[in-house]
Amino acid sequence: MNDETPQIADPETGEIRILEDRCGSCLLNPDGKNAHLRPGRLKQFLGDTRAADGHVVCHSTVPPAVPADTPAAMCRGYVDAYGLPRSAQDIIRLVSASASSASRA
Repeated sequence: MNDETPQIADPETGEIRILEDRCGSCLLNPDGKNAHLRPGRLKQFLGDTRAADGHVVCHSTVPPAVPADTPAAMCRGYVDAYGLPRSAQDIIRLVSASASSASRA
C-alpha cells in the first residue's frame, strides 16, 4: 500500500481540485449515516487535520473507488465545513497577484 497523500493540485497548472458537490457517502454528511468509524475517530481526525492546516482528500476520488489514474480532489464536505486550508489560500493569493501584475505589464 502506498502511504503517499494523493495530490489534489494539477501538476501542470497548480489548480487545486475540489469536488463541486459533496459525494453521497461523505463522512461529513450532517446525518452521519455514512460515518462508519469508531466513536470519536472523526472528531480526532478532523482536529488533527485542522491543527496541521491540512486538507482532506475525498475518498471517492482515490482507489479503489476509482481507477488509479483518476485525479484526486479535496473533499467538498471538509471545504464546506472548514474552508480552504491557509496554505491553499496563500497559493490562491500569490497566483492572483502574479496574474494581476502580468496583466498590468
